[in-house]
Amino acid sequence: MIASPYAKKLAREADVDISQATATGPEGRIVAADVQKLISEGGGKAKPQKADAPGPEQSGQVTRIATFCQPVRLHSGLAL
Repeated sequence: MIASPYAKKLAREADVDISQATATGPEGRIVAADVQKLISEGGGKAKPQKADAPGPEQSGQVTRIATFCQPVRLHSGLAL
């Protein structure tokens, strides 16, 4: 699927599946008018996300987030 950046943005903001748009642009490209037509016809609604899969905070997983300053501290010899 080839789509213009603006068409992709429109589809993302309207929460529609851009692959369901009929391409009318050059070389089979999906353009903004194609996405706007899909939206106006009420088609292409994106599939709802699964809500039953637990996220990291629900499953007990802990994610370590490295801080930006850590590598600088290690290599500069500074103790903060």
